[in-house]
Amino acid sequence: MQLVTLLKDLGSPNLKKAVIACSGGGDSTALLIAVRNRFPKLQLTAAYFNHAIRDDKSTKAEEDFVAKLATELGADFVTGRSDEKLSSEEDARKARYQWLAKICTDVGTKVCMTGHHANDQAETVLLNVLRGTGSTGMSGMLGSASWPVGNSTSAGRLILLRPLLRLWRDDIDAYLRDLDIEPRVDCSNADARYLRNRLRIVSLPHLKDINPKVENHLVALAEDTKSDDEFLMNTARVWLNEKMNYQQVADQIVHGEIKIPRTNRSGLSIVPKPIFTRILKIVVGDLGLNVSRSQIETAYAICGRANAEVSITGGEIRTERSWFVVSKTSRR
Repeated sequence: MQLVTLLKDLGSPNLKKAVIACSGGGDSTALLIAVRNRFPKLQLTAAYFNHAIRDDKSTKAEEDFVAKLATELGADFVTGRSDEKLSSEEDARKARYQWLAKICTDVGTKVCMTGHHANDQAETVLLNVLRGTGSTGMSGMLGSASWPVGNSTSAGRLILLRPLLRLWRDDIDAYLRDLDIEPRVDCSNADARYLRNRLRIVSLPHLKDINPKVENHLVALAEDTKSDDEFLMNTARVWLNEKMNYQQVADQIVHGEIKIPRTNRSGLSIVPKPIFTRILKIVVGDLGLNVSRSQIETAYAICGRANAEVSITGGEIRTERSWFVVSKTSRR
């Protein structure tokens, strides 16, 4: 079975415990079963989160389904419920991942798995393009990624795994049919008022009329872009290590400021823009900050001259005589 084959890379001898986010839907149900069958000694925790958006009857049925399945598979089960009113898809996503981060900490693992699959990847890439994105957004979701939501003391140490990312929904449905398992169906997935649902229900069928392989092409685009982006990021890291021994700048990070050589014949001011962008993203990320596309454009524009600056949320970017400085705390 292809699904089980895709799980072989998870067999690290260091992986003793894992949390699986399980809603009772087909994707996460198949993931929970497949991981248990592939790794019978792995200590698994099935985690069900109630967003408190839908009616209690349907969510209770899902919770009971996941609890029963976890028991049958010899996995632990935990459940949580949002204590805030969630008014958007993004609010729901943040609440879910913040709760999952807590569960991972409670369980004592750095690994959480979700059931995202190739159809989800195609939707994500299309959604990112429509919202406006660069190479990172066109890369879609990663099979192994850092924690997607901050505001948690443990989030920076957690890893999010998506083992099914190369599998299509039809493959997952076939896997469950072979096991004679009928997962729960979340009726809200048919509600076109939600943007992602609208893409899946309305937009993608129209695009398939133009090209039936559009989802395959979107996933291939993500793979190609991810490879290019990884190459550029690695090149940026090599540059940082060669020019300033970046791995040794922990003392600067502690003080909330990182200085990068700006002038001389090999300074940042002559670095090609694609590499400059990745260098800035690395440094800003290590300081726990974020930078927008327009701020990157401005930073690139000022890199060639001294005594200029651009504000970013929680800090600033400025140029000194010989340095390009990213600071966590603005001087203003």
